[in-house]
Amino acid sequence: MAGSAPSPVIMVRTVPQGVTEKDLEAWAKSYTMPDGFGGYKQTTCVKSLLLADRMIGFVQMGDVGEASFIMNLYWEQPEQVRMVRPTGTHLLNLIYSDKQEIKAQPRARNVIQTSNTRILLVVLKDLSATIMMDELFWIFSQFGVVEKLSSFTKNLKNQVLVQYATQEPASAAMAYLNGREITFHSPSMTGTPSTGNCRLVIAPSKLPELTFKNQDQKNRDYSQINSQLHHYMQVSAHSGTSLRAILTDVVESMHWRVRDFLWGSWVLGEGWLDPVQDRNLQGSIPEQQVRQGIPEGRVGDCVHISGIALDGNQVTAEQLWRVCGMYGDLVAVKMLFKYEGSAIVQFTHSEYAKACIQYLSDAEFWGKKWDVKESKNANAMHWSGANTELEDRMCTKEKVMSPALPPVFNFSKPCNCLLLWDVPASIDEDDLVDIFNTKGSMMGVGGGVRQVQKFESENRAEIVFETVEDALVAVANLNGVTVDVPNKDTQYLMKMHFDKVGREDEYDMPRTHTAVEEAAVLSPFMMKTWTA
Repeated sequence: MAGSAPSPVIMVRTVPQGVTEKDLEAWAKSYTMPDGFGGYKQTTCVKSLLLADRMIGFVQMGDVGEASFIMNLYWEQPEQVRMVRPTGTHLLNLIYSDKQEIKAQPRARNVIQTSNTRILLVVLKDLSATIMMDELFWIFSQFGVVEKLSSFTKNLKNQVLVQYATQEPASAAMAYLNGREITFHSPSMTGTPSTGNCRLVIAPSKLPELTFKNQDQKNRDYSQINSQLHHYMQVSAHSGTSLRAILTDVVESMHWRVRDFLWGSWVLGEGWLDPVQDRNLQGSIPEQQVRQGIPEGRVGDCVHISGIALDGNQVTAEQLWRVCGMYGDLVAVKMLFKYEGSAIVQFTHSEYAKACIQYLSDAEFWGKKWDVKESKNANAMHWSGANTELEDRMCTKEKVMSPALPPVFNFSKPCNCLLLWDVPASIDEDDLVDIFNTKGSMMGVGGGVRQVQKFESENRAEIVFETVEDALVAVANLNGVTVDVPNKDTQYLMKMHFDKVGREDEYDMPRTHTAVEEAAVLSPFMMKTWTA
């Protein structure tokens, strides 16, 4: 809710795409106003809040006077209230908020805090004909008990929510059906069913329960059919009559479109899933694909990074993987499709995510500071071939080798100095200069090696760059990468981390870290990881 009464909080409507909370704060601090004593002062911003999915932002000014100054300017000279972005200048739409301050937003109660959901969000892509809810029910019932279905249209896309009784069959269905094309019977005016097809794009839903008031063509509760199926299974178990024989009669009389599989078991036909699986898997549900269903994860394991693209320059998922891999064991990195220049990075533990936030916040890349914070997502979703363009934005352990994780006490913010370890004896300082100047640059940025020193007795080396950005580009390109050394029959799996303090002017020897002292501030998990 918003109102016209003066408030220190201003609501910014129609926020430009790609804007972060730090961008909102920078905009709020960009105005000069009278200070009341004959001089001028800069406006201040206490706090900001961005609701990116609704393109709405809030800024809490230093006091009501500062907020009133900006609002009066907006009413009298709206062309002066604007935000400059790489895509151009955007005029803003402002209104007073009815709140006197911005408070931390609690997590929505209708959003689960883990990825262990039993509800799937299914997008019906390239739908060629009308599909009945019962068709989808029997397709998804191949993997387990489907309790409810609810269809709707959003952003001109036909979508369906499918609720299973438990999480395991939901994961199996997603693993097998995601990205596949299905063929179905479609009703026709002549009474003779025609056929249609579509491709299923599936993601875990964040809803804990699918609810609707009334049943209709778009909302169906299948409790009654499931009870009947359960009854037939009990009859088969107690009477000795095969379930196949019972279902064959029932399917014909009830006009059910039961597939060969029902609730994870082969009950009819020749034992083919719909769509058909590989021939050597006839009569079974592929176990390997089932295990690759809904990715594991909890809220807190993921970080959201924004501000990683500017003026067309784009950091790839692989490069971000190598940078974030310095601070923890990674599960996946996903570059967001809707919000250009943003990404979700998933770690195996929340402590790694916290380390990433601590050390990579405000890292500068191509003149843009990264905004790193905890993500509300439980995982960086694996798309499993549903969309090639989306899959190209993903990076997992199956795609890129994980960088070697340095000891916890060596975690550091990006600086202009990198420390390498496990350097082969055959590699000399000139080899390292050549590697970083040729392979450690991109888009005209990087290289810039100022000085190299190798410590033979420790198999370590220190690389000093001209700028912090040069060092960060080198990490993005080379961390965890095996390189061939020119003119030598040698390969080196690059292992690196930032030094505690960058070299500004003088070049000196690497310092010995007081690990025992630093370990005293580590969390129990990090302490266990370090000692292991």
